Amino acid sequence: MIISHRGNLIGHSPECENNPSHIDRVLKLFDSMNDKVAFLIELDVYKDGFNWYLGHDGPTYKVDFSYLKHPRFILHAKNIEAFNELFLHGLHTFFHDSDALTMTSKGLIWAHVDTSLNNWHGDVLGKTIAVMPEVRMTNTAHTLRKCVGICTDYAGKYLELKLD
Repeated sequence: MIISHRGNLIGHSPECENNPSHIDRVLKLFDSMNDKVAFLIELDVYKDGFNWYLGHDGPTYKVDFSYLKHPRFILHAKNIEAFNELFLHGLHTFFHDSDALTMTSKGLIWAHVDTSLNNWHGDVLGKTIAVMPEVRMTNTAHTLRKCVGICTDYAGKYLELKLD
């Protein structure tokens, strides 16, 4: 599974990250692909009272709750209020601050960018999402291939390779 970090496809792009109009374009692209591999999008989600927002450093783009229900989304709850509601509705979500790893609501291990996975057992890697492996380059290609998924700012590179 390849997970587009905040909707990024070809690198860090703050003006596009978590932007619903950009996310919609990425979804159309992913939907046009064959189902050879799962392409998902990780989004940063805030809840403020009855309102829902996307945004990394704060609530930036107001969205309807129904928008968050897309099956290609993994939702990074940025506050506890958001996590509680997303979890109760059965959406794929997780919450963390600077933890080395956290568990998503669907039972996957979300491994922080600074976490080395090289000595992990293969069965554990098979349930692990390696986050931003291109940032630190601490994990070997052999290790990354064993992971259930990779969350990256470069999801478009995987599209170009067509994962052959």
